[in-house]
Amino acid sequence: PFVATSPYFHSLLILTGIFCLLAVGLDLMMGYTGIISFGHAAFFALGAYTAGILTVNFGWPLALTLPMAMLTAMLCGLVIGLATIRIGGIYFALASLGFAEIIRLVALNWTGVTRGPMGLVLDPMELYLVGSIPLRGDYMFYYLILFFVLASLFLIYRMRESWVGRTLLSIRENESLASSIGVNPVPYKVAVITVGGILASIAGVFYGYYYSLITPEVAGVHYTAISLLAVMVGGRGTLAGPVLGAVIFTLVPEFIPGSLSDFIFGAILLCVILSAPSGVAPVLARLFHNLKQSVVKPKDRAM
Repeated sequence: PFVATSPYFHSLLILTGIFCLLAVGLDLMMGYTGIISFGHAAFFALGAYTAGILTVNFGWPLALTLPMAMLTAMLCGLVIGLATIRIGGIYFALASLGFAEIIRLVALNWTGVTRGPMGLVLDPMELYLVGSIPLRGDYMFYYLILFFVLASLFLIYRMRESWVGRTLLSIRENESLASSIGVNPVPYKVAVITVGGILASIAGVFYGYYYSLITPEVAGVHYTAISLLAVMVGGRGTLAGPVLGAVIFTLVPEFIPGSLSDFIFGAILLCVILSAPSGVAPVLARLFHNLKQSVVKPKDRAM
């Protein structure tokens, strides 16, 4: 943001970071454990509404509302995971979609708390980081979101390189075989759903604070679709994939107006499915590796 000083560019960076957190949380489920969720936006909405209600009604700062939003998402993730994960497959995906619809209907009809379709309106001048330190300005939002994006990517990288990551990948590839060698998939799946939900709730908190309006639509299929498409197009089970997908699905609507952006979304998804089912990030990684090899080999021959 110090290089490109346009407020419009700053808002794109912040929205990209929010979608990165949302996509990274879903990729933790899809990419590393094979759990397909159609209701990831439920945790996004839980984070937004928890922070919004505590801010509007009690004047809490981000330092208090963010942990409460994460705790709410964690408890809901544990309950939903324990209640539905044993059914597995497409049935869990449908159950998660039902959970998101319940959250949306509660937000729509519980007007005394959520203000229903009118939504919660946050006063930007009444937002605080901690104590009396104000939470406003694109720079502060950008660096806060960047910190959480980098922290989440670092934690997933460490997890992937550990025995936990190898266990999750074994569950993703062949759950029956993993069970036959003594791995109980249930606690791992519940943990992944919970952590993925926490990341989505963090994204929801920053979304509500930055745009200062929280409506029931934050639990709608739109945000689940964005995270799903970002993971599928970027490349599931990769660190760069969800980030690249979030960048694509943030910038395309900004530069391509109206319904044409939906056509471009569909075209991108179709091209990736047909030509690169593993996503764009693995393809770019292979191209970079081949380019590196082509540069190194002539040097070796010259020596």
